[in-house]
Amino acid sequence: MKYLRFVLSIIVTLFVLSACSENANDSADKEGTINVQTVQDKWTYVSLSSGKIIGTSALGDSTAEAAWKRRMDWDVALCNGMIRTNSGTSGNGHAGIVSSPAAYEQADVAPEGDYQTDADTISIW
Repeated sequence: MKYLRFVLSIIVTLFVLSACSENANDSADKEGTINVQTVQDKWTYVSLSSGKIIGTSALGDSTAEAAWKRRMDWDVALCNGMIRTNSGTSGNGHAGIVSSPAAYEQADVAPEGDYQTDADTISIW
């Protein structure tokens, strides 16, 4: 349960960040909930600014992962309880995560903190 809360906190933080982005359009029509249903052993790539699933790729498909790394139209990817941000070793974007004790309803700006980018420190094979 703590892990689920942590992941949800990350997703909420990323949503707040995308809404506060200087590149974001008027977000009034983008408020709401993004329902993401993942598929076993597939990465599901999500754009928080558009509120849409961008696409999927098979877990371990290095060709697809290289293609997704070059793309800038996604913010977060989910697979089997794992999370990626479009940053660091997973993408060329400017995403990142930070833990925040604030509830989403109380957050009106992105939280201060040491945002972390993706790193290849865990082997999942």
